[in-house]
Amino acid sequence: MLKIAQLQMARFTAALGFGLAATAWSAAPTYRVTDLGIPQGATSTQPVALNDAGEVLGEARLFDQQVAIRPFIWSAETGTRWWDVSLTSGRNDLGALNNRARAVGTHQKGQGASQAFVWTEANGVRLIGGLVPGGSSFGNAINDRAQVVGTAMTDDGSPHLFVWSASEGMVDRNPPDARGSYGYAINLVGQAVGTMVMTDGRMRALLVEPRGRAKRLGCIGGDDVQACNSQALGINVHGEVVGVSGTGARSRGFIWSAESGMRDIAADGPYEDHEVRAQAINAAGQVVGSLMVQNFFRAAYWDAANGLHDIADLIDPADPLAGKVKYTLPVGINAAGQIALTGEIDGAKHAMVLTPVR
Repeated sequence: MLKIAQLQMARFTAALGFGLAATAWSAAPTYRVTDLGIPQGATSTQPVALNDAGEVLGEARLFDQQVAIRPFIWSAETGTRWWDVSLTSGRNDLGALNNRARAVGTHQKGQGASQAFVWTEANGVRLIGGLVPGGSSFGNAINDRAQVVGTAMTDDGSPHLFVWSASEGMVDRNPPDARGSYGYAINLVGQAVGTMVMTDGRMRALLVEPRGRAKRLGCIGGDDVQACNSQALGINVHGEVVGVSGTGARSRGFIWSAESGMRDIAADGPYEDHEVRAQAINAAGQVVGSLMVQNFFRAAYWDAANGLHDIADLIDPADPLAGKVKYTLPVGINAAGQIALTGEIDGAKHAMVLTPVR
């Protein structure tokens, strides 16, 4: 199962990838692999989020079809711990985990409206409502100030990007010139990113400042490219944004900054003609995403000094799992450069953490 933001991205790309960095890396990292394994009674695991402490929020698919998905939290110190969201009468889609043990997600009970929630260990689950009475909301990301970004439906059925906090509640941040918008990520200073739907139906990557001013980020090649759609998926504390820009069936990963605008991360490199997506960026400007090779989306790494790499090529040759895993679906890269992703071993999906060794 993919989290809500990934599902929304899949729909977006069906209708339809990086530049400046805070640190210059002399060489692309080499990684060792930690397989989080598959708990007894489960058939697969996959990560949903990674924080700077190296904790992974993930989901296990169970044999018991009455509880098809069960969330867990993993750390190197404690291993895998089942996560009780205290909402057992419906389905829970996990969204993100911050550095202060707060998580966000979406709860759906039966055929009713979906509701974004915030979770803490002390207080359990708190549903945070919607923009209109009875309207659905989807929680996708949370920062260390406990601000949540996501998407909520309005009376006319339009999706609107929202930012929620305990002090202000849910605030509609849909740009005034947009038919709708989706929220996917938020940084420590409260800048949120996502996608806006323009009046002609085209989609553009969107940056929303803390007090609500919205900026359309355009497309690779310029904002006036008629056939192009773009989507912002991640943002770091410096305001650097990553995402996807594409025309037709081919998507290209990008990095955007206020100083340099939008840049294609695969330009002039060995993957220039491949479909590429940029998913997340850390404060050092390291980016993870995906690239299409032989009809399979492989996990990818990028930084400004070393360009775009297939992550499989960066695994330490001495690691016991070197050459034995297909790496896909990276969900995050933290301040230490650790990456959470899904690895396939003999057809089974395993949540994994890659840790740089140089």
